[in-house]
Amino acid sequence: MVAKVTKDGRIILWEGASLWAFDVLPGNQPASNRMHSHHAFQLTLAAGGGVGIRTDQGLVPGPVILIAPDVPHAIEAEGRIALLFVDPESRAGAGLKQLLHNAPIARLPDLLGREAELKRIWKQPPPAEAALVAAGMRLLDLVLGCRTHRSELDPRIERVLDRLSERSERGITATEAAGIACLSESRFSHLFVEQVGLPFRTSCCGAG
Repeated sequence: MVAKVTKDGRIILWEGASLWAFDVLPGNQPASNRMHSHHAFQLTLAAGGGVGIRTDQGLVPGPVILIAPDVPHAIEAEGRIALLFVDPESRAGAGLKQLLHNAPIARLPDLLGREAELKRIWKQPPPAEAALVAAGMRLLDLVLGCRTHRSELDPRIERVLDRLSERSERGITATEAAGIACLSESRFSHLFVEQVGLPFRTSCCGAG
């Protein structure tokens, strides 16, 4: 529903999930490198460099780590990392729960296409907000091996997000997006806000 770009990374939130991307410099661990927990599934992905998650059971190495809600943990990382937080009550949350098999944390198999998807987040100029939402959704697709969580989105908006991600450097206009969705520009604008939580004109402006 909102996006931010800080000196350390980028944050994008949408209905039921959020994506946080950071550069962790050598010897400069983030503040989150203390034991903490979230009432959300946390998917931790290495985007260049290494990452591990420490719990009271020891260190789980990356590059892809899934943590159940409310499990105390600390991040140990160097280089670029991405965190996906997912509402446990969402369809995607139900899918992630199945992947854990009742364990509090698991190292998942590496994802084909992970590095390519993550590279999109650090493109210059920074991608539009909707392109970051689309990147987060595609990463969930890769983890879940299906499009279960996408069923929460109107397929017309899915088409626009997919097209936007393909053209993240140039973007698309509201008129083009409405045509992709087969809607009037006015109706598309209202539906986009309802589904994504961002005005289309805002989300398609560079995040920088």
